Amino acid sequence: MTDRKQEIIDIASNLFIENGYAGTSINAVATAAGIQKASLYHHFPSKEALFLSCIGHGYPDHIARMKVYAEDTSKPHAERLKLMLDEFYDAMIFSNVGRMSSIIAETTRRFPQMARDFHDQFIEEMDTSLRTLLSDGIAVGAFEEVDADGFDYIFCSTPVHLSLSRAMFACFDDLEERFNVEKIKKAHWDALKALLKIDERAQTHQVAALV
Repeated sequence: MTDRKQEIIDIASNLFIENGYAGTSINAVATAAGIQKASLYHHFPSKEALFLSCIGHGYPDHIARMKVYAEDTSKPHAERLKLMLDEFYDAMIFSNVGRMSSIIAETTRRFPQMARDFHDQFIEEMDTSLRTLLSDGIAVGAFEEVDADGFDYIFCSTPVHLSLSRAMFACFDDLEERFNVEKIKKAHWDALKALLKIDERAQTHQVAALV
């Protein structure tokens, strides 16, 4: 990605966050970026394409790291799952997906194809990695057997809810106290360990014995 294109994404992201999707025009983005509208269309063929680039910025890197963690057989299943959880929190809280989560929910209802593109480009690969790690862990006895669809939602719902809460109440002076990422993430991980009946120490010993 060129520096200029990155600059446009940064500017447009801030405008979308401040004004919403409907309240942000291509003209406004072009003016803020100091370019002609035609030049902006050279980088992004439509407002929808620009918005998708904004919400997707940085997210594929998080998904790629989650895939690496899921496939790293040198680590216990529980450790790999925890790394994936940490990465998903980072993606939802600190990337544009998190910053723009409330706008994404509003916009994708109005533009079904945008919702489909977002799912296919950013969500499906993460789901595949998570389900593969889960099924492998169940197969070797590292995890209690659970329903994959239900577990997917349990894994994803807390960081998504936290992201929406932080976006909705970003003006609160006590945001970090009310919606503390590390505290909520720890409680989430403890709940996942209880659900899957994870014994982290036992899994570490099993991997060490195989090395």
